[in-house]
Amino acid sequence: MKPVKSGSISHVGHDPETGILSVKFHSGQTYRYADVPADQAAKMLAAESVGRHFMENIRGSFKVVK
Repeated sequence: MKPVKSGSISHVGHDPETGILSVKFHSGQTYRYADVPADQAAKMLAAESVGRHFMENIRGSFKVVK
C-alpha cells in the first residue's frame, strides 16, 4: 500500500490480479473493495483530492469485502 495525502485516508493499494482496492483510513481501519479496475485505482492515486475521489467514485460503487 502507498501512503497518500488525505485528511481521512492514509494508504491505498490495488492488486490488479484480484481487482481488490485496499483503503486504509487514519482511524486504522482498512476496507477492501472488490472488482475495482486498475485504471480507477490509478485515478484515485493521481487525484488532487484522494478522499473526494474515493467518496465520489469508489464508496457505494464497489462491493466492500472484509
